[in-house]
Amino acid sequence: MLRRNLDGSEARSYLSNAPAATSVWTLGSVGAQRWPIESEFQTEKGETGLAEYEVRSWRGWHRHITLALLAGAFLLQVQQEWGEKMPQVTRQQISRVLRELLPHRTWSRVELLQWLRAMQARNERVKRSHIKRCLANLREVSL
Repeated sequence: MLRRNLDGSEARSYLSNAPAATSVWTLGSVGAQRWPIESEFQTEKGETGLAEYEVRSWRGWHRHITLALLAGAFLLQVQQEWGEKMPQVTRQQISRVLRELLPHRTWSRVELLQWLRAMQARNERVKRSHIKRCLANLREVSL
């Protein structure tokens, strides 16, 4: 199967073992799912230790992968639930809450959401400061 973006750039080719009766639409939609799946694997590698396995058997490898993917599914579910009250919450922030905050004391849901809001506000201030500094450096270079 050959696929190209609407603007004609970036041609992609896929080889499939799907039955011959499979529609082109189905093949195209499955082929287009590669990027979201790849980005999910990158998130899982960073947040749940998907890539940090040191096992000696297939059974151990399967157990590690299964637990890492379940942890990722849990983080995604929490992100979706908390996202109703806080749409910009990320899995990295939730992972940090679970790793660093919860083991030290009992937090109420309201306290956790307040902490996350404060972290996001801090991150936004840092981002704006970084952009401001980069723009100032560009102005100096262009003078």
